[in-house]
Amino acid sequence: MIELLEQDDRPTFIIDLADPANFSSGPLHIIFINASLRAAPRVSHLLSEDTTDPDHSAAFSRFKAWAVSFVKDNQSMDVCLPSLSYGGISWTCSTLRRRFRLVSGNMSAVSIIPTSPSPIAQASSVLEQRARGPVLTGYPYPPNEDHTNDTNEIASLGGADLSITLLGSHVRSRSDPTSTFESAFESALEVPDQPVDDGLALGDLRVEDQRLSFDWTRVPLDSPDLPAHIRFARSVDWAATPLGPLDCWSQDLRSMSNMIMGSSRPAALYWGPESIIIYNAAYIPLAGQKHPRLMGMRYRDAWSEIWSELESVFESAWATCQSITRHDDRLLVNRGGHLEEVFFNWSIVPLVGSSGSVVALYNPVVENTRRKVNERRTLTLHEVGEKTSQARDVESFWAQVKSGLESNESDIPFALIYSVTRGLEENDEYTASSDRTDTPAHATLQGTLGVPPGHPVAVPTINLRSGQEGFAPYMRESMLQSASRIVLRREDGTLPAGLTDGLAWRGDGEPCRTIVVVPVHPAATGELVAGFIVLGINPRRPYDDDDELFFNILSRQLATSLAAVVLFEEEIKRGREAAQLAALNHQELSTQLRLRTQEAVDSEYRFTRMAEFAPVGMFIADARGRINYCNNMWWEISKHPRLTNTVDVWMHSIWDEDRPGVEEI
Repeated sequence: MIELLEQDDRPTFIIDLADPANFSSGPLHIIFINASLRAAPRVSHLLSEDTTDPDHSAAFSRFKAWAVSFVKDNQSMDVCLPSLSYGGISWTCSTLRRRFRLVSGNMSAVSIIPTSPSPIAQASSVLEQRARGPVLTGYPYPPNEDHTNDTNEIASLGGADLSITLLGSHVRSRSDPTSTFESAFESALEVPDQPVDDGLALGDLRVEDQRLSFDWTRVPLDSPDLPAHIRFARSVDWAATPLGPLDCWSQDLRSMSNMIMGSSRPAALYWGPESIIIYNAAYIPLAGQKHPRLMGMRYRDAWSEIWSELESVFESAWATCQSITRHDDRLLVNRGGHLEEVFFNWSIVPLVGSSGSVVALYNPVVENTRRKVNERRTLTLHEVGEKTSQARDVESFWAQVKSGLESNESDIPFALIYSVTRGLEENDEYTASSDRTDTPAHATLQGTLGVPPGHPVAVPTINLRSGQEGFAPYMRESMLQSASRIVLRREDGTLPAGLTDGLAWRGDGEPCRTIVVVPVHPAATGELVAGFIVLGINPRRPYDDDDELFFNILSRQLATSLAAVVLFEEEIKRGREAAQLAALNHQELSTQLRLRTQEAVDSEYRFTRMAEFAPVGMFIADARGRINYCNNMWWEISKHPRLTNTVDVWMHSIWDEDRPGVEEI
């Protein structure tokens, strides 16, 4: 509480109602002053009695009497005090545990403005008398107890007017248990010593500018500039909820609900054993389509899909008054018409009321879904890169792709992996230099994930020019659209009904609603498609920009890795050809040497062309580590000037502690 008050812009102090010194003459005995009040000497002066200034002394007496009013037996009564204008500042107060009274000043809060000095003077005398003597509470007297000599007062508020009437000194015994607070004043109070008109009547006092009240449970619904969420909360039919009408809310409930509404972070309050929900505006995105009907609902009804997981947490918080915190907690919630995978950092904090027992649970929450899903996908990309770097030929490359995708069941519940070959009828192998475009292109199945054996969707061989089985039409469509991804959705009908029925979906086992066809084309082969990856999207997550980014990075990574494999395979092939040429005669060797020289030039040209457009930095170094070739991306990453001794500058840019290890490698 002290930390909160220190951050409050309003000048605030605390007095102890159990301290008898506050009910005698002299200054208030203040036990705490916040930073805002300490920094305002003029306001601090108002809290001390200046006997040299009669006007100030009289005003201070009225202020002090107001600050300690409605106290009986050293405890505050359950009465909401009106605000008071003093020293040009509107003062409001609240009481914690019926003992510690917090008094705050505000220039624009609700204020009581007297139309004449006489009522305030009379009010001060009544409040002083109330501070010294017993007062009549709103609870029935104990049976057979006589209160004929008590002096009693009552404050009643209605509409925009406030009246405080001093009622005289004769009250008959309230032994009748059916007698109420109101009927006692109507029938039991008598004023034999003085007429009622001689008492204090503050009917002339009025409430000014209620629009700027900070208590959302009290502000009028038609107040201008009211925040949209507060306007919504005020419009809720609270009488139809277990909390009842706003007018009947306890001070604990009002204070805690104002704490929730005032928070800039997503938070909710669960009041009472039934955990009735009150939440702030920042909580709305977390609630999704559950808003606005979520306000005022029981937690077990509103979040029924996760109640079985959290019921024990709620029960423990109520029973032990100990907070519970979880980080990156994975839950399946229905906030958009279907179960959705989400990750939250959340806490359940029990709140203790004025009675000393738990009355509510405070639930601050932060959603980490996007971060957690992207971390999981980043690990998948790393795994795919690690696996494909071990491939030494195109055939083993696709097997390594499958191995890399296997680790992420949640985001890849289904996959088909196809390689593309040309001239399949003649058993020609696919190479980057193949120019055979006159024969039909075929796709050969290289691996599956989440597909049972013999399922019709896993077509072993697809004719990409005329085939209609499986995903052939969508593979063909992606080739016609310059190797772009094709997104098929069940919601818009682009994913044919029945095509994926009977699959052994990985992850949570729910069928995918979205499937993406990703073409793979190595950088060294231009626009020639080398394969296709058909991937099912996590059915617990919507297809969004993060998915687009993931597939974009995955396709580029596969393209780069496949280009390296193709170049390595060509290099092996050229090595075999060179060994065969060594057995030829001198004349043929000379002829072939010229051809190989030209091929080497062409090969270097293809490599440098591929390297210059590759999305990664590449360099060639000799046995001493001296770099003799770098592509453009290498220069961009290293940030070295191009007209330098590359190897020396490169080694100098490496951290001193890491340099020996790099030199050894």
